[in-house]
Amino acid sequence: DPGFERGAVPCLLERATQPPCQTCAPERGGYLWAIGFWSAKIYVPRLNNLVPAMSFRIKKATSVIESHCLRDDRIVVSAAGTHSQSNYLSLAIEDEDGHVGFGEAAVSPLWSGETAVGAKNLVDECFMPLLIDATFDHPSEAIALLDRVILGSPFAKSAVDVAFWDLYAKRLASPAWSLFGDQETLKSIPT
Repeated sequence: DPGFERGAVPCLLERATQPPCQTCAPERGGYLWAIGFWSAKIYVPRLNNLVPAMSFRIKKATSVIESHCLRDDRIVVSAAGTHSQSNYLSLAIEDEDGHVGFGEAAVSPLWSGETAVGAKNLVDECFMPLLIDATFDHPSEAIALLDRVILGSPFAKSAVDVAFWDLYAKRLASPAWSLFGDQETLKSIPT
């Protein structure tokens, strides 16, 4: 599979020149990525047009599996069985400037069909070869790339998504929550 070889990563991403829809894409602040080995283009929307784009390159990533027993008052009992322990995939990604973003995902075959071991292998063997040494302007680009080349696995992808947003927020010296949304927060809701 040529898309997962480390050597293919630098030519995997190319900046495309034109948005897919000339009438709406520029106002929404989106941009395109061309995925070289598929010769397909994907539109990546900017989630917050008020946040400036900034380029950053991922230098390394570390993932670990952590298990935590639930407190007695938090144990879930259902027709599917008893859930008394949660397994987490924890992820740290570091950029070339030394900023580190952290993400995690609670994985359970009962909820998502994903296991901690499977999610870790997917992150280490499939996601990271695409992301390490790649340059991004916005966190949404990373998930758009993963969605284009790997079907499903929403919990494993969420660990990467959270780590990218955490890293991006640290680069901007802003809390991550302030970067979400595409409009001002409502002060009140008319009733």
